[in-house]
Amino acid sequence: MAEKVFVSPGVYTSEKDLTFVTRQVGVTTLGLVGETTKGPAFQPIFVSNYGEFQSFFGGLNNTLVNGPDGNGSPLYELPYIAKSYLSQSNQLFVTRILGFSGYDAGKAWGITLDAALDNSTVTATTSSYNPSIVYTATSSNVLVSTVINDPVLSYLVNNGSVSLAPLPTLTVGQILSLSVSTKKDNGLFTGANSQLLVTQAGTSPNVLDPTTTGSTSSNVSIVPFASFTADPSNNLLNVVINDSLVTSLYGNGNFSLSTLPTLTIGQSGVIPNSFINVGGTSYSGAGAVYTVISGGTTPITLSSATVSLISTANTNPFIIYTSTTGGVLSAVQINEPNTNAAYNNSNFSLSGITTLAVGSTGSIARNYLNVGASFTGNESNYIVIATGLTQSGVNTSTIASTTNDSFVPFINYTATTGNTLITATIADALVTTLYNNGNFSLSGLPATATGSSSSIAQSFVYNGSIFTGASASYTVSQTGVTPYYFNASSTGVS
Repeated sequence: MAEKVFVSPGVYTSEKDLTFVTRQVGVTTLGLVGETTKGPAFQPIFVSNYGEFQSFFGGLNNTLVNGPDGNGSPLYELPYIAKSYLSQSNQLFVTRILGFSGYDAGKAWGITLDAALDNSTVTATTSSYNPSIVYTATSSNVLVSTVINDPVLSYLVNNGSVSLAPLPTLTVGQILSLSVSTKKDNGLFTGANSQLLVTQAGTSPNVLDPTTTGSTSSNVSIVPFASFTADPSNNLLNVVINDSLVTSLYGNGNFSLSTLPTLTIGQSGVIPNSFINVGGTSYSGAGAVYTVISGGTTPITLSSATVSLISTANTNPFIIYTSTTGGVLSAVQINEPNTNAAYNNSNFSLSGITTLAVGSTGSIARNYLNVGASFTGNESNYIVIATGLTQSGVNTSTIASTTNDSFVPFINYTATTGNTLITATIADALVTTLYNNGNFSLSGLPATATGSSSSIAQSFVYNGSIFTGASASYTVSQTGVTPYYFNASSTGVS
């Protein structure tokens, strides 16, 4: 009971006994995010005292982060804040981050092999296939046996370059990706990059957990384009080129390979177009782009994977023309029938060739002629290899090199002026079946301009016992008020 005490006139004091009054404690919860010397990262951890904090994240650390003036701030500020806070409260969430001291993925290396485009193979690729792999496994998903119908993949599995151990764990619809693997065997490089899709699974009396995989692998087996040796100072000692024409040009001094020893794996080099006289008015020429695919103390090997500029002309001159002394073209003789037909159809002009000197080059852009239901096209890169005066006093030049192709349109369609598709005719039966089955749409075709490209994604149809599929990439080769025509310029995985 409080008692009032008289101290002086107008001043009174009183006392209250709080011995049995329960003190109320305020509850505060804090979350901290920052760097610590140890502990789990990127997840909130609840601690109620500083001892728990030390067991999870370590103690105080006075490491500084140097600033511009040399006096940086503490790198590990969070432990100091946590210690101070836990002296007043018992509810703290701590999330550790790693900062610049976190993940280090290390170096990564990759080798890519490119391939030249052969115009004679420009078509939609289709396939009907038996399973790529059939295997048996125990009920605990241990692989027992495999039957591999792809010879390159079988070779890589047998020599240990590729493992199929994860196959028993896959279910229908899942994919096993096998990274690119290349194996050298007596100068021959064999490799594969596979996407294995599980299309069927079940049990039968003879096998345990058999799984059928589809999707073929992209394989490449190559004979090295060139091999060379060099001394430790990168001086070229010896070169072996596995192309007779390029060997002749190299022996003739048309180009140099002195920089080969300085290239590392994955780097590329170029052999420019050049020609050699093989008698009379006949010339042979070639060019190449190469990539280093193997190196070491043994000879370094170069791949002809992208030898894309090869052009030969063991024939009479490609073009002979005459002109006036003022450079006006008066007559043209083209000794290549497709190019000659396109020139006579006014598909291109040669008026500028009269200004070219020996060694100068020019080109004829790709163009097409409609021949019935198909198109025949050509394009040319030419070089002036001779000029002079005939008896009539006019200038003549000999020009070489051409490339021709002929194809039946992959797709032709009609559309309204508002770009609404009316009809579409596909020259490939399997792609037609996939289109009629609704596997893909061609509604965007009317809006595609000449020269533009698009693709049809890989898809499959199932006839009860086998999967058949196709994919294609195509390029618009001609447009107009008549039906549009599409050329199937390349194909994807089939």
